[in-house]
Amino acid sequence: MMQKKLVSKDMTCSVVRNVIDLEGLRQRAQHPQAGAVIIFYGDVRNHSQQQEVSFLEYEAHENMALKQISMVIDEARQKWVLHSVEVIHRLGKL
Repeated sequence: MMQKKLVSKDMTCSVVRNVIDLEGLRQRAQHPQAGAVIIFYGDVRNHSQQQEVSFLEYEAHENMALKQISMVIDEARQKWVLHSVEVIHRLGKL
């Protein structure tokens, strides 16, 4: 899997171009002190503004994306107790 990754204590951010392994993500996210695992998985819907959509193509400056994701995680950590955080942002044709 081609990816860029940023890792620190209990936090992983990745930018990937391949299919995301949701079960692997769920297993990595489990923590014995946590009462929940929350996964947001976006999907491509078949329409937008009354037009048919067959795919989306995402591009990003990967280092900047990792930095911005890390900032969002830091903000969330200031509000809530988070035992583990992993964010995977997929690029390319979906």
